[in-house]
Amino acid sequence: DGDDLPARWVPRARSGRSAADTADDVAAAALLGFSSEETISDPVLVEKKIRALQKKMRRVQGIEEQAESGSALDHGQQMLLSSKPRLQSSLSHLLQQWATLEPILLEQQEQRLLSIADSECAVCLEEYSSTSPAIRTSCCGYHFHRRCLQQCLDSKGHCPICSTTKASCKVVEQRRQTTGPAAATAP
Repeated sequence: DGDDLPARWVPRARSGRSAADTADDVAAAALLGFSSEETISDPVLVEKKIRALQKKMRRVQGIEEQAESGSALDHGQQMLLSSKPRLQSSLSHLLQQWATLEPILLEQQEQRLLSIADSECAVCLEEYSSTSPAIRTSCCGYHFHRRCLQQCLDSKGHCPICSTTKASCKVVEQRRQTTGPAAATAP
């Protein structure tokens, strides 16, 4: 009947709030446990906190609508409603941090993708070796094994990545191997 629950949980249970709402409150409280001026360097954590704050703000908007319609608010809803300025301030601060971190994150992702693209053929997905080095095309800059690119150009008549015609898809360089002897630049 709720007598064994802590007093702060009883009004929520009686007001019709679901267990999911209570779990959301606990999760958001754990995520939001930071000073509004604290700088977070982990972009994933910043994004999680932004999402949690946005969820809280949506709940505040729902409570505001409920209050405007004349419905009574329980203590938990009143507390959440009174925290709106703090939530807005925290969200604003996190969005400023995200504006700084997002370009860095995108650059890191691009570098990871480039390192993967530069280590394996875009056609057969096999790594390059001293016996089958990489070449780069003028049309899109992707790396391929010479035989893979030639096979695509002969069978399809265009670049397998950007669809540039065979006549315009030229090899601009042969990638140098870091573990073996340097390869000459291809014509």
